[in-house]
Amino acid sequence: MPFDSHILTAEELLPENLNFPVEFEPTKVTDKKYVINGNTGDYLGVVGNSFKCANHGDFFGGVHDTITENLGADECESMNIRFRTARNNA
Repeated sequence: MPFDSHILTAEELLPENLNFPVEFEPTKVTDKKYVINGNTGDYLGVVGNSFKCANHGDFFGGVHDTITENLGADECESMNIRFRTARNNA
């Protein structure tokens, strides 16, 4: 996919099913919380109360920005970008 003079942002490239806010909900276990897909309400996992996370947009945006800053528009023009996640898109 040619980028012409515009290098696409991670926000423009990120598949809709991966671009969601992360929410948390307490569990019945004192030191645990649920991780929830803020768009669908799906429970994605259980983590410790001190767990911090970035949503996919922020995470993949940082990776994308680093790649484009270091490679430049010419190198990115013929790039084949795929997003992969684990644990039910968690």
